Amino acid sequence: MNGTVKRPNNDYRRSVGKQNNKIYVYGNTVRQMNAVPERRTGRTRQQQQQKTQTKKLSATARRKRIRARQITMPYVVFLSAVVIVSLAVCINYVQLKSANTTYHAELVEKETSINEAKMLNDATYEKLMASIDLNYVRDVAINKLGMVYAQEGQIITYSSQESDYIKQYSDVPTK
Repeated sequence: MNGTVKRPNNDYRRSVGKQNNKIYVYGNTVRQMNAVPERRTGRTRQQQQQKTQTKKLSATARRKRIRARQITMPYVVFLSAVVIVSLAVCINYVQLKSANTTYHAELVEKETSINEAKMLNDATYEKLMASIDLNYVRDVAINKLGMVYAQEGQIITYSSQESDYIKQYSDVPTK
């Protein structure tokens, strides 16, 4: 409230024919009519000067901001360069994405052809293995070619560091 009294029509009533114009308040509490005003903080002259200087500075800063917001030719050139570079990057991205999609489709096609070739190769191998009669091969090897099974003493075992292949520099010794 701070020293001011608002007077809505329904809360206060004036006495109209009297000289003092007293105010009547309805209710059980009376508001302070003449409240003591707040004390003014003692501002020094320096504080007042600083306040005026900040106002001056803020006005110059406001002018600088307005001037900075204006579009100048170097700013237009800079924005144009940024737009051109961004457009070039976007076009390059779309081209790379398209090339990637094309390569992916070619890869899927080649994988499909490799899988078909493997399936055909496996089918041919199975067909070939099914057509060979191993009993006939054994019979021809023993009867016509004179081959015999190896005896227990003819088999020589050895250990090798290399597991891929064996180089033979001389004949295998017999016992």
